Amino acid sequence: MKLGAHVTIDAMLPALADIGRDLGTTDANQPQLVVSVLFLGLALGQIVYGPRIVTMALVRDQFEGRAMARIMSLIMAVFIIVPALAPAVGQGILELAEWRAIFGLLLALATIAFLWFSLRQPETLAPSRRLPWSARRFATGLLEALRNPKAIGYTITAGLVFSGFIGYLTVAPQIFQTQYRLGAQFPLYFGGLALAIGAASLLNARMVMKFGMQLLSRRALQAQCVISALCFAYVWFAGGSLPLWALMVWGSAAFFCQGLLFGNLNAMAMEPLSHIAGIGAAVIGTLTSIISLTLGTVIGQAYNRTVLPLIGGFAGLGLAGLVVMAWTGEGVSERIEAAGFIAEQVNCAATGSSPLSKDLKGCQQGNPALPSSDGGLPDNDSARYSDYRLCILGNPNSSATARAGRSDAGAGHRCIG
Repeated sequence: MKLGAHVTIDAMLPALADIGRDLGTTDANQPQLVVSVLFLGLALGQIVYGPRIVTMALVRDQFEGRAMARIMSLIMAVFIIVPALAPAVGQGILELAEWRAIFGLLLALATIAFLWFSLRQPETLAPSRRLPWSARRFATGLLEALRNPKAIGYTITAGLVFSGFIGYLTVAPQIFQTQYRLGAQFPLYFGGLALAIGAASLLNARMVMKFGMQLLSRRALQAQCVISALCFAYVWFAGGSLPLWALMVWGSAAFFCQGLLFGNLNAMAMEPLSHIAGIGAAVIGTLTSIISLTLGTVIGQAYNRTVLPLIGGFAGLGLAGLVVMAWTGEGVSERIEAAGFIAEQVNCAATGSSPLSKDLKGCQQGNPALPSSDGGLPDNDSARYSDYRLCILGNPNSSATARAGRSDAGAGHRCIG
């Protein structure tokens, strides 16, 4: 479903000039607004229902922390492969028919995706955690998500980071087709840069389990800022010109950084909202889309037949993302990662006499809201696991084994994952 949204946008990029001409635009940057309006519809639709909500909620129901970041990275890698080919499909349709035929193909793809999802996708939320919908419950969850500083902080960071990518999407046809006069070769260059994101997403799926979301996100943002700032300085002193090969080198590096960020920022934003995954995904998706759409449109409309606005936007927005991420702080997500073995690796109920057992029992004595460990932790109750993890990490007397995040699945433990 989410894949269809990407295909919709990328397939029509080769036709933007034809669309603008038929709509009677008077400025070269006006056809970009077609992409912006499409993104606006996707953003507003996520308030109630949308592919981004479904995707993130399905993943959050089954994974959390680094494991969720890993799965999101794998999903993003798959999502990138087809959209990388979508402009070529759109270009091929233009060779046979007018641009309106592209939207006919997209309608057919959306119908197929809807039928496949309806018939093949089972419910992922455990029956014990399902709640009937009500306006009051929705409003309560919405306010809770908006008031969570960690979720909102990482959502703003994601919005700032993705703004550069949205700006690129809106201006890519002008840069490749007009400025560099590539014409029908545009899909090749566009697809090549998109594959850099897919490669980074696959690499992130392996690295995040070892290095964590926070570290990878900070390093990716720092690299994006440095690379883009250096390239911007070069283009500025070169009078606004940049060879095509140099643009591709910068684009590959910048988009590789973006690929490291996509899954991690979404996972960190969703981490504290596990008990309201659907509403949380709606809030995060909508806010991220609105922020990135607004700033991305500004970058696109600033296009002046040079790549300065685009590269400068990547540098400035990356720096802003670092500032917001620092303001958000490591907080819960970083501490959860340190003890993520409880929910992600061993998921053991503490019934023995190991250091971890003592930690959990100490948590129970200090917090009556936590369930007794005598009978073991309930299966698939990630909210309870999170309670235990935060309790352990917030207690300076917790064992070194638990605080270091090492597996302690010895005798007397019942492992359930």
